[in-house]
Amino acid sequence: MLYLYADDHQNSLNEGEQVLGLVKTEEQTMDAPTNTTISHGVISVIGRRRSMEDAVTIAPALVQVTKFHSTSRRNDLSDELMSYDFFAVYDGHGSYRVAQRCKERLHHVVAEQLLVTGRVDQWESVMTTSFARMASELAAEDVETSVVNTEEAVETTALVVMLGKEEIVVTNCGDSRAVLFCDGAVLPL
Repeated sequence: MLYLYADDHQNSLNEGEQVLGLVKTEEQTMDAPTNTTISHGVISVIGRRRSMEDAVTIAPALVQVTKFHSTSRRNDLSDELMSYDFFAVYDGHGSYRVAQRCKERLHHVVAEQLLVTGRVDQWESVMTTSFARMASELAAEDVETSVVNTEEAVETTALVVMLGKEEIVVTNCGDSRAVLFCDGAVLPL
């Protein structure tokens, strides 16, 4: 099991307090023609806030790109077309606007960048470029809508997991974290 969580939810309750507010759950099992999509669920707790500031994106089989094998083994293995699922948690700080915009757009930006790169051996470059491009788009939207220097100019954390048949790629911007739970052990990613 892979858990993604926003850090502020872990610290939002004192011992003995109950969660008050909105709880939203989803569960879905995909039977898509990909080997990567797993059974998954979502829960989002509003906590003490007046409105929900978090957002989640799940995009099964978001993109298929070629995995190139090293030239030393190239004679033994042919290049493969790999499918990747996209999971993301956005923890809006101060408003839902930026988290919601990332929910709607960041997975498309990542897919476009992967298709431009055309390969999956350059994850750091792909994710850094994607996050920078999303930040630029948000800044441009803020200028267009005159949101700059107002209460609406807020931020979000972003935790993105790309799940492939043979690898898990985790990208984090902010205080959200991912952990992998397997056979009773918890592994921070």
